[in-house]
Amino acid sequence: MNVTHKLEYFSKAALEDATRQRDAIRGQMDREMEKSLDAVRREAAKQAQARLQSERYKAEQLKNREAIKASAEAKKSLIGLRRQLTGQLFQRVAGRISQFTASTGYTDYLEKDIRAAMSRYQTQQEPFRILLTARDMALAAELSLRLNLARDTFQESREDFAGGFKLHLTGKNALEDHSFLSRLEEERANFTLFKTDVKEAL
Repeated sequence: MNVTHKLEYFSKAALEDATRQRDAIRGQMDREMEKSLDAVRREAAKQAQARLQSERYKAEQLKNREAIKASAEAKKSLIGLRRQLTGQLFQRVAGRISQFTASTGYTDYLEKDIRAAMSRYQTQQEPFRILLTARDMALAAELSLRLNLARDTFQESREDFAGGFKLHLTGKNALEDHSFLSRLEEERANFTLFKTDVKEAL
């Protein structure tokens, strides 16, 4: 083998070796790059998932707050409607009571109700007074005759309780309230407008 052939042989061998090293390095770089890309992809996916969960949590919290706010507003509105309708209803009831106390049947009602109340105490010889409103004192003379009571048994109350009467047990200094006002207030306190009523807790 002459010198020229030797140079060609070594040149070719060196080139092939350089090519193999280049390919090996390129393969190594490709693998490292793929590993790096995989790591970046996993980290990006992890961050995206965390952000997605965070956004979902924020959206859920906002939804819950809006639902609570809407529920509170609906409850407040319902309570307002309840107050309005209840007020209107009891205004009509008060109007009917006023009409009844001006009717001819009112004296009969008072007689019956007073007789039932005082019968519990007459047998015990418990002294009492019957308190009427200023307007109803016009009926005192008639009631005293019907009930066989002294005229001064009936006294004018300083309160306007819309009708009915109050029985004052003078010996015990106790008062039985049979007034229309107290009954109306009791009905209002226990009144339920809806099947499931709303408590005024706001």
